[in-house]
Amino acid sequence: MLNTHLPNTPLPLPYGPPDPGSIRALLGLTQAAMAAAVGVTPNTWARWERRTLAIHPAYQLLLDLIEQKADRDADRVATRLQAQDGIRNLW
Repeated sequence: MLNTHLPNTPLPLPYGPPDPGSIRALLGLTQAAMAAAVGVTPNTWARWERRTLAIHPAYQLLLDLIEQKADRDADRVATRLQAQDGIRNLW
C-alpha cells in the first residue's frame, strides 16, 4: 500500500480520537473540572465535546492516558485530577 501520510500532520490513532465527553462522564466530573485538570479553558473542553474544535495530538495522548487509568479506578483518577496539580497527580 502506498504511504499517503502528509508531512507535518499527526498520524491518526488506530482506534480513533478519544471522546472527551465519555471520559468526563466516566469520571463524574464537570466540564470546568476536567478543563482545569488538563490545563485548558472550559470553552475549549466544551468545544472538544461538541467536536467543533480538533483535539491537539498531545492532548489526545493525555486523554488516552486518563481513559486507561480511569478504566481501572475511575474514583481514584477523579480525585487525583481534582487535586491542586491536576493531571500531574496521575504519575
